[in-house]
Order: sequence, then structure tokens, then C-alpha cells
Amino acid sequence: MCKPLLENVLRRVKNNPTQTKKDSTDRVDSVDQIFYCSKTINLNGKHILLLDDVLTTGSTLASAGVAILKAFPHCKISIAIIAKA
Repeated sequence: MCKPLLENVLRRVKNNPTQTKKDSTDRVDSVDQIFYCSKTINLNGKHILLLDDVLTTGSTLASAGVAILKAFPHCKISIAIIAKA
């Protein structure tokens, strides 16, 4: 299975400090609207895989997913993680 890696489609538009010492409420608040999804490539009808290294609350992946679905409401998103905290 050879699938393309699309770089620079999902961009962080707001830098947030490390979340390692935050509780779950603070983590959710700190990632609200931190991503922008470029529309240079049409992803409607595509299946997108989001990869994260460590899943704690899922707020970063949720924020990324919201940004993608705002830009491309007719795509499917799956997630993969390396570790769960």
C-alpha cells in the first residue's frame, strides 16, 4: 500500500506551550483553533489518517480533525497513535 504523505496541508497557526503538566481541562482549552487546513489540495471524498505520538485527552487530534472537516466536510478521518498516556 503506497499512499502519499501530504505535508503543509494542516498547519499550526497558534503556538501553545507544552501540555505535559496541564490537567485535562487546560489541555482542551489550550488547543482550541490551533490548526488551519489549507485548501490547495481537494481532500473531499478522501480518507485521511492523522498520526499522533502520545494520546492523553485527544484534544490535539480533535482540534486537527475539526480544522480538516471545516475545510473538507466530505472526507473521512481516522487516527493512529504511538502511545496512550
